[in-house]
Amino acid sequence: MSFRLTAEPNLKRKKEEPKMMKQGLDQITAMEETLTKLEKAELLLTHWTQEYGFSKKPDPKAAVDWGQSKGGAQTKEQSDSVKWYWEYNLIFNLVDIAFDYVRGSQKMLEDAIAEWKEEHGEQSIGN
Repeated sequence: MSFRLTAEPNLKRKKEEPKMMKQGLDQITAMEETLTKLEKAELLLTHWTQEYGFSKKPDPKAAVDWGQSKGGAQTKEQSDSVKWYWEYNLIFNLVDIAFDYVRGSQKMLEDAIAEWKEEHGEQSIGN
C-alpha cells in the first residue's frame, strides 16, 4: 500500500513535466525573440549613429548653399548637411523601426513577467 502512495505522486509529477517543460521552452523562446529584437534595434541605432552622428549639427543653410553653387568641392559641413537633408526620411524610418523593435521587446518581456507571476503567484520576480 505504501508503494501505491509513493507511486501516485510520481505519476502526477510525470504528467505535469511535459506541461512544465513546454512552458519553460515558451519562456526561453520569448526571451530569445526579445534578444533578437533588441539586437536588431541596436544594429539600426549603431548604423544611424555611424552614418548620421556628425561632429557638428547639420546646417540646412550649408546644404542649400552647396546646392546653389556651381559645383566645386563640398566642405565637410556641407557634405554632412546635404546627406542629412537628402536622407532624412531614411533616418526617421531607421529610428522608427528601432522603436518598434524596442516596444515589441518591452511587450514580450512584460508578457513573460506576467506569465511568470501568474504561474508562481508572486508579486515580483525577486520574491
